[in-house]
Amino acid sequence: MPTEPNNADDELLLQGRLLDRVMRQLPRDVILVGGQALGFWMARFGISAQGAVVTADADVIGTVTDARELARRLNARVDLPRKTARTSLVAQVRIPGPGGREGNVDVLHLLFADGGLQKCGVFTRKVIAGSLSFDMGDGQVLRVMAPIDMLESRIHNLAGLHDRKGEHVATQARWAIQVAKAALFSHASASEEHASRIGSLLQRLFQLAKSASGRRAYRQHGVDVLEAIDADLLEAMVPACAPQLVAVRALQEERQTGRS
Repeated sequence: MPTEPNNADDELLLQGRLLDRVMRQLPRDVILVGGQALGFWMARFGISAQGAVVTADADVIGTVTDARELARRLNARVDLPRKTARTSLVAQVRIPGPGGREGNVDVLHLLFADGGLQKCGVFTRKVIAGSLSFDMGDGQVLRVMAPIDMLESRIHNLAGLHDRKGEHVATQARWAIQVAKAALFSHASASEEHASRIGSLLQRLFQLAKSASGRRAYRQHGVDVLEAIDADLLEAMVPACAPQLVAVRALQEERQTGRS
């Protein structure tokens, strides 16, 4: 049975035309992350949510200035956290909707990473550096976290936030694995320059699978990052990645036989 994201009764789901409106109004330096980034990549790679809601609201990396500009464009309200609050939240943009309900965009300066504040900072900087830009038309550019970063964020959430956010974080992680698998295939099918990145992407996925968060996701929730890697197919398409696949195959075999 599909899981559903946790959201308040008075919260308006960001989907359909409302989501498209929000994405087209994001300021240029803002980066779409979290569940809506997952939804973006699922749509781009043709991965179905089977009628389930991917996420209720939207998360972006940005500043207070970005939040105020987005609110102006959407005729929305900006809520700021208390100055003394220790939070990754910069602001919330509350979008008015029918029946008094409001859509929500969380503007963040820091992304969650399982393992402490320093790792959160490192991961956030990695996501910013690796973000990808897409032309939305009319001069609007959308920046989105890259697929492998998006998978890593879902694994961090599953490992560190499952008890608070519920089973939907596991569902999101499984979708994110499908996205990563599609992204690898896309790179392998593309130009030689793109295909040459397969080795580094495989290394990242292998390290994520072996990390404390990756092991916890596998052992406690049955979510295996290595399912994103079709070793035989990728080696056939990009023979140069064979050396990186040796360790991947070994760990896959360990997990299939229950030795890991």
